[in-house]
Amino acid sequence: MGAVNWSKVGVSPGDWHGLSKSILSRGPLYQLLTLSGIAVLTVFAVLFLIDAVLSPSGTGWIYTGGTARSLYGMAANG
Repeated sequence: MGAVNWSKVGVSPGDWHGLSKSILSRGPLYQLLTLSGIAVLTVFAVLFLIDAVLSPSGTGWIYTGGTARSLYGMAANG
């Protein structure tokens, strides 16, 4: 908590109700990494966003293949 620059976030220290209306209510880790101003952390934040899309897609492909195999098995057995 001590490392957060509250003036950049738009919340005064101790104003817990203000956190729900600040930019931290929309992806706090991403917002803090981009607000740090360090290029490496900003790139890391963008990689987090890309990974958030790609990781679930692998599971989706597994379930799609499994469903097709199950439907084929039921059709073949009658």
